Amino acid sequence: MNFTRLLPALLITFVDTFSFTVMIPVLPFIVEQYSYGDVLYGLLLSTYAFCQFIAAPFLGALSDKYGRKPILMLSQIGTVLSWVIFGIAYFSPDIKLLGLSLPILIIFFSRVIDGVTGGNISVVMAFVADVTREEKRAQTFGLVSAMGGLAMILGPVIGSLSYGTAIGYLGTIIVAGGIALFALIFLTQIKESLPLAQRQDRQLWECWTDLLLWNRIRKYRANNELLRLFNIKLFFSFSVNAFTTVIILFMIDAFGYSEKELALILVVVGTMMIVNQLFMVKLFITQWGEAFSMVLSLFLMAGGLSLSIFFNSIYALLLCYYIMSIGISVGFSVFSALLTQKAPTNKQGEILGLDTAIMAFTAGLAPIIGSLLYVGLSQYVFVLLGGIVLVGPVLNRLWLGKTSEVFLDMTEETSEV
Repeated sequence: MNFTRLLPALLITFVDTFSFTVMIPVLPFIVEQYSYGDVLYGLLLSTYAFCQFIAAPFLGALSDKYGRKPILMLSQIGTVLSWVIFGIAYFSPDIKLLGLSLPILIIFFSRVIDGVTGGNISVVMAFVADVTREEKRAQTFGLVSAMGGLAMILGPVIGSLSYGTAIGYLGTIIVAGGIALFALIFLTQIKESLPLAQRQDRQLWECWTDLLLWNRIRKYRANNELLRLFNIKLFFSFSVNAFTTVIILFMIDAFGYSEKELALILVVVGTMMIVNQLFMVKLFITQWGEAFSMVLSLFLMAGGLSLSIFFNSIYALLLCYYIMSIGISVGFSVFSALLTQKAPTNKQGEILGLDTAIMAFTAGLAPIIGSLLYVGLSQYVFVLLGGIVLVGPVLNRLWLGKTSEVFLDMTEETSEV
């Protein structure tokens, strides 16, 4: 594996995910500053993720025609521009336009621009496939996914810390925009990975079919193992994204945390995730194997979420969140491993791209639905999210007519242990 050749993919993956997660702890304070509530917060988060989901297949098709480097450059220019636009909102007067505060409208526009140009994950995956030997692709895609996971951990922490400065969310804009600008400068130095002879002229209108996730999943209806995994991932990913949205609102409402106190909590939670990634994932896989670890991860996440409603102490809640974070860390890691095991060798790039599309779709859907549920259910939303985690295996049982392969593997591996 040529790590230097992979750096562009790793960096862009980090920047794309970071652009979303860095705003998770910041947007509640921004919408409150302009006298709006939790639902607008969820809508702002969803705007970025939905635009990213919609743009991904089109950017991928353009990269097949014009090459990877120019599309990656163009998308990164858009990300830098979006942070400049976000900065304009900071200096704009708080006047009403179209029923909304002008700064909020500008922020919406910046999130649309960032989301559309951040939909380059399909280009990143194609770049990885270009520069990696076929037998190494599964391992490489896992490394790229790990970089996205790192951004999920660091984004909220850096967002809270940068917002806690004297200049408020302008500090977050400067940090995020600076990282995006560094990535853009780095991209100017990379080599094109797709030779002219291998380029394809795909009609852009055909890309709309890539947005129909159900049709893309049905292509693998002959492979029940893949269908079961995708079914589990859909609900698992939705719950994770909804929890990430709602937990910030809950911490502010339940404990009255300021941005600095919230930053401290997020540092603790981020440290939990890093420890789990470094040690717990390996421990689980070594001890129980991927399949049984997947099952355990679902119950750990569901259990941690559900138990949290019984406690009002931040220390007890952090314990619940640690249990849940083990489930998240192990779940995402072993899912990628199982997916590459079950996927045909010549379809791994396509299937991992579908996995990415599922995550992008749930990242767009979960914030707005999660915030609406939180407004209606308050802390009890965590029990509902815990139940949603287990919907995938239940549907596998009902829809496919027999117990999920994952649960069959669990039984076999348990007897061996």
